[in-house]
Amino acid sequence: MMAIEVYNKPSHFNLFCQYFGIKSNAKLCYTYKVSSQPQYSYSLQTIDFIVEEIKKDPESIIRNLKEKLKKNKSTPGAKEF
Repeated sequence: MMAIEVYNKPSHFNLFCQYFGIKSNAKLCYTYKVSSQPQYSYSLQTIDFIVEEIKKDPESIIRNLKEKLKKNKSTPGAKEF
């Protein structure tokens, strides 16, 4: 049997949040800072936005987001040229 690694892999929703910066957009996300760990609440505009993005490329949106996020990730301490 082949083992499947599932730890540290973002959900599809998190891919959209990371790529489009949803958590930093006040129209799409509200951050509750009650405890040391922030809690997030999303507007209906967030869902509408994600649905529209999926409609643009339903076959490969998830793969494309993963690839784009991977390309944008830089090595800590490395200088970009």
